[in-house]
Amino acid sequence: MKVKPADRTTIVKEYYFSQKLRQIDQMRKAGADVINLGIGSPDQPPSDNTIRRLTVEAAKPDAHGYQSYNGIPDLRKAFAGWYKKYFRVELDPESEILR
Repeated sequence: MKVKPADRTTIVKEYYFSQKLRQIDQMRKAGADVINLGIGSPDQPPSDNTIRRLTVEAAKPDAHGYQSYNGIPDLRKAFAGWYKKYFRVELDPESEILR
């Protein structure tokens, strides 16, 4: 018995990023210095200075923990402003947003 593929498989195209990776490869072969900012892991490691700085920052005791359940005050105010602008609803950012 032969199974007929679904009609929608006829419109499947090559994955976008495989095309881009091929273009990058061609550009590099032509001598271009290309930094790949595509999906996945970067194609170059971070600088030693970046690793050192991340290590220093991650070692700080106040760099860990959960964010306040109340949220960031400026963001709560921005949400209140957005609701007022688009829905004409007055909200108190201190007591009615993210509480």
